[in-house]
Amino acid sequence: MNSFKTNKINQNKIYTIVNVWSYKVRVAICSFSFSGIKILGYWEKRQSRLDIVNNEINNLSGLCYTIEEALLKAEFESWEKTKNIIINPFFANSFYYSKTVSYKNTSISTELSNKDIFNIISNIENISLSSMSLQLEEKYGFSKDELKLILSNIFNLTIDWKKISSLYKEHWEDIKVKILNTFISKNNYEIIKNIADYLEKDIFKIIPEEYAITKLWNKNISEVFIDIWNSSTSISIKNKDSSLLWALRLDIWIGDLVKEISKNDSRSRCEIIKKLDRDDLFKDEKKNFLLMFSDILVEWLKEILQWSLCPESFILVWGWSNNFFIKDYLLQKDFNLLWVKMLKKIEFSSASIEEIRKIIWVEKILNASNINIISQIITTKNIVQSENDIMEKAIQKTQERFK
Repeated sequence: MNSFKTNKINQNKIYTIVNVWSYKVRVAICSFSFSGIKILGYWEKRQSRLDIVNNEINNLSGLCYTIEEALLKAEFESWEKTKNIIINPFFANSFYYSKTVSYKNTSISTELSNKDIFNIISNIENISLSSMSLQLEEKYGFSKDELKLILSNIFNLTIDWKKISSLYKEHWEDIKVKILNTFISKNNYEIIKNIADYLEKDIFKIIPEEYAITKLWNKNISEVFIDIWNSSTSISIKNKDSSLLWALRLDIWIGDLVKEISKNDSRSRCEIIKKLDRDDLFKDEKKNFLLMFSDILVEWLKEILQWSLCPESFILVWGWSNNFFIKDYLLQKDFNLLWVKMLKKIEFSSASIEEIRKIIWVEKILNASNINIISQIITTKNIVQSENDIMEKAIQKTQERFK
């Protein structure tokens, strides 16, 4: 969550971060305090191929057992056993709804109390949630009753047409608040809840990876994030105010390319992946993959942006950031000719690891395949920091009442 006041973590808090993907489970136990983040314990374990089939859970009990093994190892290493877990909504899309709400203060002659601010933000969030049902059903085909609200964020606050960071101001009349609400399907939530119950844990937060990954970049510019993995690809667009415009998982990934290459090549998957950037290898397979990938990417950008400008800054997230054959292909495309409006051609931004390096003992897990659990850890820090913010408390309370 974003906080509009600088909050300190007054009390050391320890949480368990669980990251589940199609081939591996990762568990990190971290402490969050005024001095920063410390990784107390970490473990990862490969999953059986029978647990996940075609990006769907095929064996829930097997998946639970794998997570439990990694969890027990991390707890043993850290000497800590926590009650609360932070987990990603694996193998399914998250759904985002943003709304800017205008609100008029009827008590402009007096300074607002904490209770006043709590009530104002609660009312604004209720307005946002009540307006979202039709849009989400039109966009995704889900009714309100089929969705579970997992995160709510205030990203922009304007009082009397001036951008500010706090409602503690006398004599203001008009306020505009931008809120982003994030949902998953109730079916996917029940799967996650079943896993938490099996582990005898409580769910503290469910954090989508396509949301968390944007927290590693704090630049005040709009950016497009492309996160390509073996069995999933997510696309996120971040606005200048660090709010997530939208995110979606695409039905194409590197595993598709490797599978096609393997049909006519005897090399192992590992060898193929290492040689994907070779200009003299796999030309036809890469050409077909890139055509499909760019077509899907362009259609998604057109659907989300409509006639708005697309950011020129693209980030190919760490997992495949060194695959220059993808970068080179996209750099050559003129997106304006494909009806995606840009002021200039795209440019790829380099990854920044300034926030990551601040984590104590991060070196033992710092590699490209762990970037998503690291982003979950940093996002958890932001949530813990903002727990005492009265506006965040109001958002949280309203979220808990949402059914």
